Amino acid sequence: MVIDKSGVVFTNGDEVMIRGDVSQGVFENEYSVVIHTESALISGFVRDEDMIKVEGAKGYIRAIVHQVTSDTVTVRILGSFFTTNGLARLSQDWAKDNIERLTAA
Repeated sequence: MVIDKSGVVFTNGDEVMIRGDVSQGVFENEYSVVIHTESALISGFVRDEDMIKVEGAKGYIRAIVHQVTSDTVTVRILGSFFTTNGLARLSQDWAKDNIERLTAA
């Protein structure tokens, strides 16, 4: 997986990575994650293949763009979450600073 930092325009179906805090989960192949959005914390667990650890406790969690409006980007985050069913509605401004498009390596 490669993060493409060239653009900030999102379309339905885009595979993206969302910046968040990551730490080792209970099981060897999972991570505990926390995503700090403008309006809430999203916390839960993701499989190791659905995230990229950057450095220290920072990483990117894989998601699929579900809906785009002029004000928001709604994504389905892959994993199991305590605070959401996996859908997160994010402001366009927050998304431009915290989401990157994913491309094949």
